[in-house]
Amino acid sequence: MQSTFRGAPKHLELERRIGKIDYLILQIDSKCPHGCEYCFVGEGLNKNPDGGNLSLERRMGLVKEASDLGARVVAMPGVGEPLATPKIEELIMFITSLGMISIVYSKGMLVNRKICDFLAEQDTTVILSIDSLYRETALRLNPNPRGWFERAMANVGYIRERFVPLAETIGEYRVHRLAVNHMVNRMNYGQQDEIRNWCGEDILFVAHGPSREGHAIRIWDKLAGTPKEHASLIAYANKISETGGNTTARLDGKCAYYLNGITVSDNGDVKMCPAATKTAGLIGNAKNQSLTELFDLTQLIVLSKYGNNPPPCLVRDIGYGSLAGQLLQHRTL
Repeated sequence: MQSTFRGAPKHLELERRIGKIDYLILQIDSKCPHGCEYCFVGEGLNKNPDGGNLSLERRMGLVKEASDLGARVVAMPGVGEPLATPKIEELIMFITSLGMISIVYSKGMLVNRKICDFLAEQDTTVILSIDSLYRETALRLNPNPRGWFERAMANVGYIRERFVPLAETIGEYRVHRLAVNHMVNRMNYGQQDEIRNWCGEDILFVAHGPSREGHAIRIWDKLAGTPKEHASLIAYANKISETGGNTTARLDGKCAYYLNGITVSDNGDVKMCPAATKTAGLIGNAKNQSLTELFDLTQLIVLSKYGNNPPPCLVRDIGYGSLAGQLLQHRTL
């Protein structure tokens, strides 16, 4: 039996619900407690001159607008840890009230029993970022805050207990409400079999290679090495991942977040995808433009650059740097 998670492109395709816009990706502002060495945050943020983060009311407005356009899923990768954001529970309940699926990404440290029970009661899929099952390796990649690893792993035990029974079977697919998102890199290479075995059949295992964005650039040699080594890490991750690559791969292997969705950053800047920090502030802003207008613009950018053959992952494609450069040049003209 094949596996996917609730809200994933394959799940939507199973229910015949693929549309023009399937995903609204809200990068929620938070004072992230973590210090991930490879964090995408660090470049391209807050370029919009009017500044300021979106209010809860404006985010709810965007969710309603996306729902009206046919979107089924609101994903919250956060600009940091989404669950550290005030009133995040109100936003999730609003998403559920519209019959939409919410996806929350987390390191697990803040998913205590109360939060875990809340997320389980909502139509929420939890995607846990797990770099390693070994404390030493995990702390090399994410040194702060003190004691986070022990807290996260203790929480994961209860998360597993609460979410595994929520999985359902649709046709030939096991549709999970819990997934592990794991980045294969030079510091944890060789540990993947243990993580995959730890997930077993209870938790969907997703693996991906490093992206040269944000703070990851500072430790790129340790993280990914040479271009040849980087390509090898990506190929290996694609091979072992239950999704065949990135978290949101469609049946054709291409990412639905940038092809069937729109990403709105914490201050309203639209990006080509959640990881494409170089494009923040170069496309438009959801404070004063409609989602339809912004989505159509992102799709035009993809079409102009790649024609009818867009890459599986935008930021890992060799042409991503030139795409970001072209957008910057156009913005400064």
